[in-house]
Amino acid sequence: MVGQSYNYQYEKQRVFFMIDSKSFYASVESVELGLNPLRSILVVMSEQANANGGLVLAASPMAKKKLEASNIMRQRDLPRDKKLIIVHPRMNLYIQENLRINSIYREYTTEEKLLAYSIDESLLDVTDTWAFFGDSPEIVARKIQERVRKETGIYLTVGIGDSPVLAKVTNNTAIFPYNADWAQVQAEARRRLASRRKTKITRHWQNVINDYLERTWSLEQVAKGSRVPYSTNTLYNYARDGYLKYRPKTYRIKKKRHYHGATTDRALFTIHHISLRPKKVEERTEFGHWEVDGVEGPRDSQALLLTFLERKTRFLVAVKARSKTNKSIREAMDFFFKFYSDQVKSMTFDRGNEFTNTTNVLTVTHQYHKKVYFTDAFAPWQRGSNEERNRRIRDFYPKGTRFTTELQVRINSATKQINDRPMRVLNWHTPTDKFNLLSKKTKTNKG
Repeated sequence: MVGQSYNYQYEKQRVFFMIDSKSFYASVESVELGLNPLRSILVVMSEQANANGGLVLAASPMAKKKLEASNIMRQRDLPRDKKLIIVHPRMNLYIQENLRINSIYREYTTEEKLLAYSIDESLLDVTDTWAFFGDSPEIVARKIQERVRKETGIYLTVGIGDSPVLAKVTNNTAIFPYNADWAQVQAEARRRLASRRKTKITRHWQNVINDYLERTWSLEQVAKGSRVPYSTNTLYNYARDGYLKYRPKTYRIKKKRHYHGATTDRALFTIHHISLRPKKVEERTEFGHWEVDGVEGPRDSQALLLTFLERKTRFLVAVKARSKTNKSIREAMDFFFKFYSDQVKSMTFDRGNEFTNTTNVLTVTHQYHKKVYFTDAFAPWQRGSNEERNRRIRDFYPKGTRFTTELQVRINSATKQINDRPMRVLNWHTPTDKFNLLSKKTKTNKG
C-alpha cells in the first residue's frame, strides 16, 4: 500500500566470503623451499633484463616488516640482508597452486557461486551452503583457512559480509562482521590523530634519499624521478628538520655585461644564420640537433671543455680540448663524431672564434656532412638548453678550474651523473634513457 515502508528484516541475509591468499607469490615460493611463509624473508624479483635492474613483484610479510620491501621496488633500493632470499617468478607454478586452492573452495559452495577474483583472491557466495559445514559463517571460514594451510601451506585472510563490497572491506586475518557504527568511530579517531602526528621517515629510505643527494639530485628529482614514497613537500620538511643531508643550492649573481659592437655582416653568418633552422628543430620534434659551446678555465689556462647538447633529449656530452686553436678544436670535434656521428643532423654554435673559423665549419659540413647554424652575437638565450647544462657542469668544475690535467674519463663520469638525473621537461625520465631510446630508433630506421 502507498505510504507503507517495507521491513527489510524479513529479507534473507546473504553471506559472502572474500578470501585472499597472503603474499601469494612469495608464500608459494617459501613453501617450495620448505619455509614458513609468515617467517621467511623472501622477495620475488623480475628478471633484470626485463626491468632495468629487476623489480620486486611480491614480498613475504616478514620482508615487508623488516626490510620495508614493497611491490615495484627496484633491486638496487632493497636493503642488504644476509637472510634475504631472492627468487625469480614462476607463473605456471602460481597458476597451479591457485587452481588447487580454488578446488578446495568448490567443496563449500556451488560452481556458479565461486568467482576467482584474481590469482590470489576469490569471492564465495555461501548463503545456501555454509550451514552444512558449521554453526556460523565465522566457523566455516576458519575451517577453510585451516584446511588450505594444512594442504598447501598458504595462509588466508577472510572477509565476511552480506554483500561482496562489505566482504572486501572486512578482509582481515581476524574474522569479524562489519559494523558501520564502529567503523565510523574508528574513522573519526584516525582523522583526529592524523593532524597531530608526522609520518616518520624510515632509516632505509633516509639512506636511499641521502645517496641520491650525494649524487647531486634535487629533492624534486628524488620525489618524482625515483621510487621514494614521499612527496617533494615532505622531503623538504624532512630536510628542514635535519633528517636529510641536503644543502640548498647557491646561485651565482651575474654582473650585467656591457657588450661592444660586433661585426655581423660576414657572409658565413648570413649563410648559416639560426633563423634558417627548420621549424622541427626549433620545436624540438626531431632527434639529432645539437647545441655546442665551450666551458673555459682561468685566463692563464688554455684547456677548455667543448659541451654538446642534443636539443630533444637534453643529453650532454663534454670533450676536453687542449686549447682554442684550430687543431685542438678539430681534434675535439673528431673525438665527438667518432662516437655520435649517426645521432647528429645539425649543430648550432655561438660566435666564438673557436667555432667561426673556416676549418671548424668545413669539418662539420664537408667531412661529416652535417648542417651548421650560428646564433646572433651575444644571444646565449638562443642556446638556452646548452647554457643550462653548462651550469650543471659547473657543479663539478667550479669557475677557475684548470682543465689541463683533467682526464676525459673523469669528465665522462661527471656528464653521466648529469644525464642520469630525471628532468621535469622529460616527464621525469632521464636524458640517458631518452637518448638511448631515440638512438635505437634511428639505427632501426637506417637499417
